[in-house]
Amino acid sequence: MSLLANLQIVLAQASQNTPAAQGGQSDDTQWMVFAIIAFGIAITLLILEAFVPSGGVLGLLAGFCAIAGIVMFFMFDGMWGMAAMAISLLATPFVIAAMLWVWPNTPIGRALTLENEQKYINEDDHGDDRDGSIKVGLEGQALTDLRPVGACRLDGKRIDCIAQTGLIEKGAKVRVVGVEGTSIKVKPI
Repeated sequence: MSLLANLQIVLAQASQNTPAAQGGQSDDTQWMVFAIIAFGIAITLLILEAFVPSGGVLGLLAGFCAIAGIVMFFMFDGMWGMAAMAISLLATPFVIAAMLWVWPNTPIGRALTLENEQKYINEDDHGDDRDGSIKVGLEGQALTDLRPVGACRLDGKRIDCIAQTGLIEKGAKVRVVGVEGTSIKVKPI
């Protein structure tokens, strides 16, 4: 008989309220019901962990509930305990991967990641001459002190530059004297 069919039979027996020899449900059936409840709580806590900032407390509680559920499955039957333990061990990496995949899209994940700001810096305000528009003789202004490396505004863009000689102070007018790949050498005017 399949594992799912056994589970259905046990749940049906638990819901019928048929008295056992002592006048209540058998202990085995109660262990199965408690084990299923413990696993349900563990799954609920794992889902909450992805959306509620708990610092891992909910995940730890979910782990304890899953372990308690496995112990209760062993109390019901050794085969059920082994099956629950195997399923838990096999599912854990997939659950963690799914949580890491979903987490950046949650409100907390979006608040803690810098994805939008990073895209803005990379797309609009890059620090080198990627398009080749900076030519020798172009004039601009030093945005930071160049000691010898700093940033200049050239052709309306913030560009990382190297001072040809010494120090160039912030705000000084500069002229491009050399372009070698993405290195742009400037000197004060």
